[in-house]
Amino acid sequence: MQDHGWQIVPVNPRGGTILGERVYRSLADAPTPGLVDVFRPSAQTPDVARQAVAAGATALWLQLGIASDEARRIAEDAGLLYVEDRCLIIEQRRLRLDAPKAA
Repeated sequence: MQDHGWQIVPVNPRGGTILGERVYRSLADAPTPGLVDVFRPSAQTPDVARQAVAAGATALWLQLGIASDEARRIAEDAGLLYVEDRCLIIEQRRLRLDAPKAA
């Protein structure tokens, strides 16, 4: 995704560095997210959805094999775009989506 102009802001409780980017320990610690791309078990996604809403995210994307009716309800009730059970990079390649250019 970085190769296509997207800014990656990794979040993982262990911290550190991923893809050359600082890893934040929680969504609350990270800069305001746009899209929150989730690589967690389905059972953990309602909590991630609540965190995404609280952090001011605009979209919640659950990766391939991950789905949750509760996370969907939380996200959609807050007005977030919601996608589940899809791989972001597969969709980026299929749709040829590059990040919007700054104005």
